[in-house]
Amino acid sequence: MATIYELFGGQVRHYRQKTKMTQVQLASRIGVSVEMIGKLERGSAGASFKTIQKLCRVFDIPPNALFPAHGLSYSDEGGVLGDIIVKLSKLNEEELVWLSGIIGKAINHP
Repeated sequence: MATIYELFGGQVRHYRQKTKMTQVQLASRIGVSVEMIGKLERGSAGASFKTIQKLCRVFDIPPNALFPAHGLSYSDEGGVLGDIIVKLSKLNEEELVWLSGIIGKAINHP
């Protein structure tokens, strides 16, 4: 089951890639080390409220965008979805488009 750190980190990675920033660029813009960005994205460290505010300013998003509504449950029924969200957050845009097509076909398959 994905932890809140992993889900948060996946969102940070998603928005960083969406804005076409490297980890070095993001670290510089919010005033943390590149190592810290890596830890955040891997879910091995948490962020302070101050860091969350800076991330939101850089990405131009509200704070709740970094905390996906699905997958934050620690019950068994939320665990699989959280794990999927973490895995999806590691894909680039091209891979997401490809996977979206597969999912669409699988859902519409008789």
